[in-house]
Amino acid sequence: MEQMKRYEIVYDKFNKRWAFKPQGLPGALQVAKTRPEIIERACPICAIQPCILRIHNEDGVAEEERVFDLQR
Repeated sequence: MEQMKRYEIVYDKFNKRWAFKPQGLPGALQVAKTRPEIIERACPICAIQPCILRIHNEDGVAEEERVFDLQR
C-alpha cells in the first residue's frame, strides 16, 4: 500500500488565517485537537485521500496523528 501523505493545520499569524500545510513547512501556532471544525474549514478537498493529520495542542506539541478520510 502506498504511504499516506502527512499534513498539518497551522495558524499563520502574519496573514491571520488558518492554513493547510504539507508536513515540514514552518507554521506559527498549531491547531488544538479540540478545534476539529478548523480541519474541516482549512482542509482542501483533494485527491490525496486518505491522509494523516498531525494534531497539536495550543503549545504546538504534537499529541496524536490520525487518519483523515472524507469517505468515512
